[in-house]
Amino acid sequence: MTSEAFMLSFPPMKRWQGFALLLLTIQVPAFAEGIDLLNTRSFQGGPINNETVSQLRVKWVYQTAPDTGTASNAQGSISSTPAVDGRYLYFNDMSGYLTKLDRFTGKLIWRKNYVNDLSVPGFVAKGSRNTPYVKGDLLIVGSNMGLVDRLCRMIPGATPSALGCASGDGAIVLAINKRSGQVAWRTKAETHPSAKVTGSISGHDNMIFVPVGNWEEDWARAYPNIYVEPIDPASHYPCCSARGSLVAMDVNTGRILWKRHTNIGNDPDHELTPTLRALLQPKGSFGTSTYGHNPTVDAARRQVYIATAQTTTAPQVAQDCEQARRRSGDPNANIPGLPAGVNCNNLNEKLKIYANAMLAVDMDTGRVNWVHYAHKYDAWNHACGAPDLYGWATVVPALFPVPIANTNNCGQTPIGPDMGFGQHPKLVRNANLGRGKRGDIVVGGNKDGRLFGLDPATGRKIWETNVEPGGVYGGLQFGLAADDDKVFFGTTNSRNMGRDIKTRYVPVVDFLAINGFTA
Repeated sequence: MTSEAFMLSFPPMKRWQGFALLLLTIQVPAFAEGIDLLNTRSFQGGPINNETVSQLRVKWVYQTAPDTGTASNAQGSISSTPAVDGRYLYFNDMSGYLTKLDRFTGKLIWRKNYVNDLSVPGFVAKGSRNTPYVKGDLLIVGSNMGLVDRLCRMIPGATPSALGCASGDGAIVLAINKRSGQVAWRTKAETHPSAKVTGSISGHDNMIFVPVGNWEEDWARAYPNIYVEPIDPASHYPCCSARGSLVAMDVNTGRILWKRHTNIGNDPDHELTPTLRALLQPKGSFGTSTYGHNPTVDAARRQVYIATAQTTTAPQVAQDCEQARRRSGDPNANIPGLPAGVNCNNLNEKLKIYANAMLAVDMDTGRVNWVHYAHKYDAWNHACGAPDLYGWATVVPALFPVPIANTNNCGQTPIGPDMGFGQHPKLVRNANLGRGKRGDIVVGGNKDGRLFGLDPATGRKIWETNVEPGGVYGGLQFGLAADDDKVFFGTTNSRNMGRDIKTRYVPVVDFLAINGFTA
């Protein structure tokens, strides 16, 4: 393990513009987004602290896109932490470029466009929003087809056909020689045209772990161009058929070692008994992306931690269970006619539907070691219009028209709240668990505003706390950091709910005690 410099990335201007800023040298391991295998993003013992942070000064600035003073500047923004390896740093930007700079001077070493320089027919990668994973002479990145597509109507002179807004070649993983910028190998982690790799890739030894999500929840409502105006309620895209997954590959060759889908779909691999498979009618169970940052590697336990989003469809039996819970007000309500050993509480696990959950996956086999669910039912896609989230649709009807926007692609009753996990879990070693106890703990946050602490050996919930009003575009998503005693996270109050000391939501200026954890 080598010592490297850490580089922060953020846009310091009022307009969205992409910049890479070298602030200060810190000795840290050369892992990718999470800084270490545990994803703690912690720099203990470094020179930046509450006494020195005010002394930081900009050393150099590298501009990724021309400053036109228009919204098209968003195409150059940097949405992930650059990777640092020796003298050099590597980062992706939202205009579809992978860039290598000298970290001491900001000098450009090389810059590669994904479409023009890194793609071949059948493997067209339009961009990436990953932190590159550095292994030897290789940079490992995953494609995210929506990066260019979502901006195609904002760029002067651009057309959807010119930028390929209506097509996708799946979730492509690229290994790039860090010296030359040339592609060493290409592999499709998923072939579904809506598949993407939003979260960064993690690795251990000669294995890499790729979190796969998809754009299908958007396509369900408006296709082929997912951001076309006005929304087309008669979309002919037949939703849904995409599933999230965690894919293990050989870092040197790109060979797929195993794949763990996070949803059963229609059970194409015959993992279920015929009796259980019959419960998937009428449309199966799809969706369940993994998108919030990179998977966490627990080398000691030989397992990888991920977290998942909502489903886009729901079997009738799952809908019936949720209706029974809502009618009775009993979260443990059941329905008649289920097979022996199956009830509404264990239905998801029996059917291998790992939605709205934190999971531990065996590093060597892809077997699910344990799963912890935040919600028992959450079937939603954009065709459903407003999520069933505490009446939010009536607050902001312009965002989610009511009633259902597309009945062909949203047939489930009830509609779910879209409250999946937007953060991959973090493993904290020897954490202060309160009452004089210390031990390992896995921490992750949900879009509903809850933060969970789980036992890494069993998935048992150690604690749970509600820190933020939930929201479709809010709650807890993406970044989270931790040290031995504290967990740090940002929140998004997307529904603009008021907070005061009398509510269950903690004021952002206060410290939050969580059974020994504080933030």
